[in-house]
Amino acid sequence: MTSLSDLARPGPPAQDPSLARFPIGLLPGNDGQEISVVDRSAKERLAAVMALAFSADPAARWAWPEPHQFLTVFLPLVTLFGGKSYDHGSAHVIGDFKGVAQWLPPDVHPDDDAIVALFTENMAEPKLSDVLFLFEQMAGYHPTEPHWYLPLIGVDPLVHGQGLGTRLMRHGLAACDRDGRPAYLEATSPASARLYERLGFRPLASFARPIPRRCSRCCASLSRPSLHPPWSFQCSRARLSRTKGRLRR
Repeated sequence: MTSLSDLARPGPPAQDPSLARFPIGLLPGNDGQEISVVDRSAKERLAAVMALAFSADPAARWAWPEPHQFLTVFLPLVTLFGGKSYDHGSAHVIGDFKGVAQWLPPDVHPDDDAIVALFTENMAEPKLSDVLFLFEQMAGYHPTEPHWYLPLIGVDPLVHGQGLGTRLMRHGLAACDRDGRPAYLEATSPASARLYERLGFRPLASFARPIPRRCSRCCASLSRPSLHPPWSFQCSRARLSRTKGRLRR
């Protein structure tokens, strides 16, 4: 699930002790904003940026329209959904936490049981069942082969529109290509879906809000084949098949 504006802001990178320079493939731009790896000591800062990025996201605010509930659920959800990226050197920030991304490497999964518990404790029916059903639909389209998964990516709305999100995406995809694995994500807006398709992702399915009177498209599932070798654009479609959803009440 992603909320992405194509963003950047000029200025020097912050000298934060939680930041470690990524050893391969740094992408400093002309503005000096470097992409770095963060560990769990930075999880509160990363979650704050992600919450700002998703504060107007169609799917997130459909799920949690009341502001206090949104923050109560979404801030811990960031760690439960993508927090294992901290343990694998795949939690990325650009500049002084202007944008953030959490990639999960092959065979590493979100904390599904804890996510269900978080939802159950903070949501009431019928929205609880609707949100769990949506997450289950998305989980059902994950590739069956080992793949990189992008649970969350976001950029501070204060710095929208200058390419930060695209640079974060290209940086993460370079690691997928070095690994020779496909990438998978969910998009929650038409604009982000178009960006991902420009970066080589192919749509697998779209999911409507599970309430009939709100039938507009909510999320899309997309997969990107691995590139063999890196930067070769002649590649076959990744093999995909529907799998049983992993989230359960």
